[in-house]
Amino acid sequence: MKSYYSCDIVLFGGGIAGLWLLHRLRQTGYNAVLLEASKLGSEQTFRSQGIIHGGLKYSLSGSLSNAENNIARMPERWRACFRGQGEIDLSDSLISSARYYMWSNSGVRAKLKAYLGSKSLAGRISIVEKSNYPKLFNGSAISGTLYQLPDFTIDTESVVRLLSSQMQEYIYSIENSSTHFELNKKGEIDNLIIDHDNSPSDQVTLKIKAQRFIFAAGLGNEKLISSAGLRKPVAQRRPLQMVYLSKPGLPDAYVHIIGNNPSLNPQLTITTHEGADGEVVWYLGGEVAENGVKKTSGILIDETRALL
Repeated sequence: MKSYYSCDIVLFGGGIAGLWLLHRLRQTGYNAVLLEASKLGSEQTFRSQGIIHGGLKYSLSGSLSNAENNIARMPERWRACFRGQGEIDLSDSLISSARYYMWSNSGVRAKLKAYLGSKSLAGRISIVEKSNYPKLFNGSAISGTLYQLPDFTIDTESVVRLLSSQMQEYIYSIENSSTHFELNKKGEIDNLIIDHDNSPSDQVTLKIKAQRFIFAAGLGNEKLISSAGLRKPVAQRRPLQMVYLSKPGLPDAYVHIIGNNPSLNPQLTITTHEGADGEVVWYLGGEVAENGVKKTSGILIDETRALL
């Protein structure tokens, strides 16, 4: 059986990026639908640390481009949404931590990077007095400086639940389907063909025609671009192998650690999450996760333990 459907825009990917864009498009009057090949948020959104960041890692070079200045405005844009005053009302979603910190130890190189970062983020970053240190740093004998950033962390599951609940009728699963594209003479996507097998004798084919097809599928974008036969854009790979730490009595930690190595990335980025049994879990990202891709789990865990 073959069916036909037409709309203005087809979105691929049901993480925060795709769901946010679906909201904004429909708010502005577009007939948009979203297709998801797995479960909403199940890949990169739920595996992320949930940081709404203001461009710290870019500012460590000492200057901000136009794009990086736009990123620097992101925390306040999101905070407005959580207050119910932004472009999308997220007031019923959860913020994991309203504060995020940066720790610079007493090393010369670390001091320099922290200085450049704070200068570039002038007015957005402030030094925290020891009397106001969060529990993690109370009683610490390590010499260094703690900064409060404009960044904060969100509960990604609550945001996905909220965004999807308001758009249920425009979200469709293609989990058990195969998809392919038809291109026009200009090499642009003209139609999307979805084949869904209900049973060996009952195949349903849906042909969707749209003005635009937008790939917001994160990890799935590379496959989509390839299956559509598009030469541009090229998918960017940024693999990470993160480490987590679970231990009774762990304090909450939301902090970038600026190290002495020559890299402009934070050496360690820590966020706090709740495990399945309610225990406190630290997600450990930053340079540790980026450099850990080619290492075995055992080696990476040992190196991270030594760093901590």
